[in-house]
Amino acid sequence: MKARRLLESSSHAPEVLRVVFTAFDMAWEELQREHPTPPDRIAGERERLASVLLSLAPAQVPDPVALKNSALAALRRGAA
Repeated sequence: MKARRLLESSSHAPEVLRVVFTAFDMAWEELQREHPTPPDRIAGERERLASVLLSLAPAQVPDPVALKNSALAALRRGAA
């Protein structure tokens, strides 16, 4: 999956990445509950979510729920 590789290849510390992955999974689950993504758009939407999360992730270990909420708010505003 390109989204996972994008997250893995970031320069964030491993402990930050663990939180980013957790936030990614929580955000994706919430997005799919609210508005399921058509199968032909899943890869692109997951990459978009990963990009937003990486752009929001601080250098220190973030709170996964706060990071998820920030990413969802950015996506809903049309960011990325």
